[in-house]
Amino acid sequence: MCTWLAAAAVMLSSTSVMAAPPRWWAKPLDRALLQVSIADDDARTYSTPARPRNIAGVVSVTCERREGRPCGEGFGGFTELDSAAGYGEHVYAFTRVRAVAGTDAYEPDLVLDRGFIRGRLGPFEAQVGRDVIAIGPAAHTRIGWGDHAPPLDHVRVEAATGSSAVRGTATWIVGRLDEPQTYPGNLVSIARGQLELHGVTLGLMQLLQLGGQGAPELGLWGFVREHLTRADASASATDSSNRRVGLDIAGDVAGARVYYALMFEDWRDRFHDALRYDADHLIGAQTARWTIEVLKTGVRSHEHSPRTTGLTHRGTVVGSPLGPDAVSFYADARLSLATHQIAPWIELVRLASDSYRFEHEGPIRRISGGQDEERFRVGARWIMPVREGLELGAEVMYEHVEDAGFVEGARRENLGANITAVWHPSWTIE
Repeated sequence: MCTWLAAAAVMLSSTSVMAAPPRWWAKPLDRALLQVSIADDDARTYSTPARPRNIAGVVSVTCERREGRPCGEGFGGFTELDSAAGYGEHVYAFTRVRAVAGTDAYEPDLVLDRGFIRGRLGPFEAQVGRDVIAIGPAAHTRIGWGDHAPPLDHVRVEAATGSSAVRGTATWIVGRLDEPQTYPGNLVSIARGQLELHGVTLGLMQLLQLGGQGAPELGLWGFVREHLTRADASASATDSSNRRVGLDIAGDVAGARVYYALMFEDWRDRFHDALRYDADHLIGAQTARWTIEVLKTGVRSHEHSPRTTGLTHRGTVVGSPLGPDAVSFYADARLSLATHQIAPWIELVRLASDSYRFEHEGPIRRISGGQDEERFRVGARWIMPVREGLELGAEVMYEHVEDAGFVEGARRENLGANITAVWHPSWTIE
């Protein structure tokens, strides 16, 4: 009897804890980061005299996947201070303030890097504000929208339903792209549907760039209709939008997570031409110990006319940082040495400067060859926990470039290093 009563008391106690109403909470300092960087990096623009392109941005080994943080040529540092607050799991608010000081790319500045509020009710979630976006399978490279692009001012709505075995998720995001833009103030609409089926994930997404000052007016109905069919795909002054469409699959194979992602620059009647020339392909495998990826970007990836800055945000492409007409092989390893973690990596890149003609409702034709540019990259990341809530990290990278800017015989040597300290205090106000 005593044993039964004790078990019942435990059950009642557990039930009362689980049924406890949510509380307001706040973390005035949720995370503090300090990073010092130095780089000698001769970044080159995607568009060069040898191969002009309709896209903004640069190829830079020290600026890839930085989510808008300071990077590139010069010496300097920055600090980030995060704050968070919420009500149980129903409401969550977050801000990140960054202060920068240094030379060249580290010009002194103080910015609100992120600031958003998110609400959750049952299977629905909504968010409004400035935050980073990650669309597509978790990978070193995301060819949909990944960690190369800075935070975006946007509104996001999401609905999810199902069980652990079968689960479906639908996401819609509308945001404003930052300068430089051919049509200032233009929008990006991101729609994604995802199905998780017994450990296999299938995804379908669309990125639509439209509107802005000087662009054709669409109106409310035109905005909705453009998501289904482009009103004008002529690539002329009356062109109505810029579309990227993709699909992906990921699942476990022989102890590794294997994924494949595909992104088209719009649909074409000649599917085989689009698949061969006009699409980004990413295939990879990942375990807790290593990652291997092979990437091929389309010959005009993220480019568009008349939106000659391309599908970019704050001067960065939203997908692969290598830009158009690139092939790369990437591999890393994650090693644990006592309390230290070290992750060496290597990447081999070839960028091409061939020219193509795109016929409206017709084939894609290669009309001339050009000089290739080759890049050999190596680096390593290191992390060491110091005590609970505090860790130190460092990263070094080196790049050798042959035929830089598609100029035969031109060589470049680029290198960079970062030292980072991250502190997660345990203070919480309830």
